[in-house]
Amino acid sequence: MQFNIKLLEVGLSNSYFKRLLRTHYPQSKGIVGRRVNFVIFKDNLPVGIIGFASPPLSYQIAENFLNLPKELKPSERAKLYLNNNIFRLEIRERNLGTQVLKEARKRVKELYKQKYGDDLIGLITFVKPPLTGAVYKADNWRFIGYTKGYKWNRKNGKWRGTKSDKTNDRKLIFGYKYKEE
Repeated sequence: MQFNIKLLEVGLSNSYFKRLLRTHYPQSKGIVGRRVNFVIFKDNLPVGIIGFASPPLSYQIAENFLNLPKELKPSERAKLYLNNNIFRLEIRERNLGTQVLKEARKRVKELYKQKYGDDLIGLITFVKPPLTGAVYKADNWRFIGYTKGYKWNRKNGKWRGTKSDKTNDRKLIFGYKYKEE
């Protein structure tokens, strides 16, 4: 079934986006770096949000998957891909998530070039078990590995990671590489 989907690019101050972000990630202190956020509309009604933001610096597994140039500084490599940092639908309908993800993937590439002047090579996302990443698999994203299980906190403008001993703190990592045009 094909849905009537529209994505509206919004800033972090959009009340609907902010509310869903805060209820999905109640401990979040915001989104840093480059970003492109959307409110998802189905049949002209808001049904969710999806956002993309700067990835962690020097994220080796993603950089290897995307085949990023090693001669670039980490901050320059990070400009070539984004992390799908939020994807929340308030309704459940078969294939809706896959159709939204496909449309968002296309739109974010265009908008990122317009906003920041860089061409995206790809996208990554982190999926916390027991979720399996089925929506990403259905949209042809590839499973590329697991995180190491660090929990990251931002304090005084700096990121600090602490390793968890729990194996269930590891997330699945999926990647999508844009085809060269």
